[in-house]
Amino acid sequence: MTEEKKTLTTRQGHPVWDNQSLRSVGERGPATLENYQFIEKITHFDRERIPERVVHARGTAAHGWFEAYGKIGDEPASQYTRAKVLTKAGVRTPVFLRFSTVIGGKESPRPPVTRAVSPSSSTPRTATGTWSATT
Repeated sequence: MTEEKKTLTTRQGHPVWDNQSLRSVGERGPATLENYQFIEKITHFDRERIPERVVHARGTAAHGWFEAYGKIGDEPASQYTRAKVLTKAGVRTPVFLRFSTVIGGKESPRPPVTRAVSPSSSTPRTATGTWSATT
């Protein structure tokens, strides 16, 4: 029985004899553009889609009001900030919070596991403008 040795080829069908080494500028320098096999290998790897690894962002949102007390502890908030939304007591500011999670796709072999539940963005609309804070 004879075993046929398979040759690794590029997308164009050219044989690749060594895909583990590349030509660089100096010992630890950048790779040169003449390493078309390496560049093709990296671009293919970078764009490869593995169905089991597809993640989907899922989330929900909440809309409400923020009302400051005007104090931080027993001290006035104006000692720490000049933001009117935090220093004036009784001012109601509309706020929109978005919570996102990352879970595996429906074709994932294991049950969906929720990871990284956190408020992803907070958008209060103040008298001085719209703030946007993301985590």
